[in-house]
Amino acid sequence: MQGLLNKQTSRKSDVFIAIFLVLVFPVNIYMALTPEKYDLPAYALWLRLPLQFVLIWWVLKVRTSK
Repeated sequence: MQGLLNKQTSRKSDVFIAIFLVLVFPVNIYMALTPEKYDLPAYALWLRLPLQFVLIWWVLKVRTSK
């Protein structure tokens, strides 16, 4: 959180958050394909997939507007 609030480290933090969201995406796909292994509704696991793209877009949009 500190990295996002400090202007000097904010841009780097934004990039790292976007990279993290991209790297976590395969895990979300796996979870959506095997919902029986998790104590979450299957629809919630599938809804996370498009939400991931929205979050990546949001982080990059905020980054370019600084």
